[in-house]
Amino acid sequence: MPLTQVLLPLLLGCAAPPDARLLAEALSPALPVPAALQRCDSIASPATADECRAGVVRGRASEDDAQAAAACARTEDPRWSGECWFTLAEARIARAERWPALEACGRAGPFYDECLYHLWSAEMSENARQAPDAVSAALRGQPLVDFWSGLQTLAGDPAEQVTGDLWFFAWNEHRPADLEACDSLEEPVAGRCRKHTATFVLRALLGELLSPSAPAGILDRTCRSGQVPDAALSGLFRPHPDLDAQVAQAAELACRADRGEPVRRWNPVFQARRPPASPP
Repeated sequence: MPLTQVLLPLLLGCAAPPDARLLAEALSPALPVPAALQRCDSIASPATADECRAGVVRGRASEDDAQAAAACARTEDPRWSGECWFTLAEARIARAERWPALEACGRAGPFYDECLYHLWSAEMSENARQAPDAVSAALRGQPLVDFWSGLQTLAGDPAEQVTGDLWFFAWNEHRPADLEACDSLEEPVAGRCRKHTATFVLRALLGELLSPSAPAGILDRTCRSGQVPDAALSGLFRPHPDLDAQVAQAAELACRADRGEPVRRWNPVFQARRPPASPP
């Protein structure tokens, strides 16, 4: 069911009738973007108008960049403004417009860090799609590591963390992950390959177990038996003794999350930011 069909009844009940009608019309995908944004601008409630603009841009940012940017600029509420610019940044990076996308992220307010992560994730995914295999994707993706780690937005070692993402998206696009593929590489690249391939298995398997679309009962069976069923492992990676510990850890983390315990997020921008450098 389209998102608008789910949201519109709720929105109609929360806004005043004239505003609710304008909001419903604006969020209709049948209405051209300029006309949809005119409906938003006609809404009396500033909060509802901001929500309306963000909603239009969320669904249709790729249709008219100039109109979407103007709508985001008119959106004053920090939350809706941040979402609006975040959405526009994603539409721009999908068109390989890195600098315009970064400009939009810079205006995303509370979503700034998450916005950056989405940008480099998009570039790394595209890099992987263009490569014939995961190792090639990782090797040719070094300029992406250099650029994104150079922004210095991460805790710890930015280059190391962004390199981990490079390998993750490379293997994610070229499953099954194969630890033996690292053997043909020279050090220190081979060591990074082994490390990040193992981390891919942990991250990807944890995501598979916790996914809402996971096979019914698979997490329950994992937690009851202490072992991950073959259905969750199929096609993810080629079995290797050095990956057994990653499988066990993924099962442990998934079961902890299922019990409501906090589990570390893999998105590195959620970590504490680097302290500012001391003045010279």
